Amino acid sequence: MVEIGLCVLGKSDDKALRDFETAIALGDHSAHAYIGRGDVQSYKGNITKALEDFNTAIRLEPNNWSAYRRRGRIRYDLGEYEVALADFNEDVRINPTEPRSYMERGDCHLKLGNRTAATQDFLGAADLFREQNKPEKAVEAIERAL
Repeated sequence: MVEIGLCVLGKSDDKALRDFETAIALGDHSAHAYIGRGDVQSYKGNITKALEDFNTAIRLEPNNWSAYRRRGRIRYDLGEYEVALADFNEDVRINPTEPRSYMERGDCHLKLGNRTAATQDFLGAADLFREQNKPEKAVEAIERAL
């Protein structure tokens, strides 16, 4: 059921939401199911419910970097930069080879006025993007560092 929800995300939010809710009701209590439902809730603007789902995913799987990044993104969008930074720090700690993690954290550092930390994150992301043979993304990260 979860895979069905992922396939229709963006095409039919209500169908995707029903798919994830059905999967959870049938016993799929994986972090993946709650992250999927949280994504749909977030996409639909149901921020409180999305945060609840990401919190549940983290409780179920404390080392799920994806749940931290998604929750951090919502908190960032809400202007809760300090708690968003804590989520992005966990994301980077768990998954230190993912350049997008550093990009998110760099943006948060900028909002908090820490240009030095932001620059370090953007340059770190650029290195990782180069290692992954994504030169256009590396250039974007370097531009953000300047």
